[in-house]
Amino acid sequence: MTGREVVAVTTKRAQVAAEQLGPAAVRAVGALRRDLAENPRLGLLRGARDGAEVYVTHIERTAETPAVTVAYVFAPDPPPPTVAIALVQPHSSADVGDN
Repeated sequence: MTGREVVAVTTKRAQVAAEQLGPAAVRAVGALRRDLAENPRLGLLRGARDGAEVYVTHIERTAETPAVTVAYVFAPDPPPPTVAIALVQPHSSADVGDN
């Protein structure tokens, strides 16, 4: 999407939160991280400041994975473009409006 390789990481705090939700949540957040490396503007834009964009997205509940809300920051500049998953928490409809 950016024309440049995107570095995508999960912060330690977000990783610990995913681990508390279970192994399936850890796998789902890992899959999302890989998706964000390909499409860093995947979620709902919630704000921007000084070139950094804050997004929220939702991982749907499955038989193994709880519904999860994820917040992340995308910084396209300076290179390399970077995504950092900063928040992982059980989903509440209040997290993303009526979605």
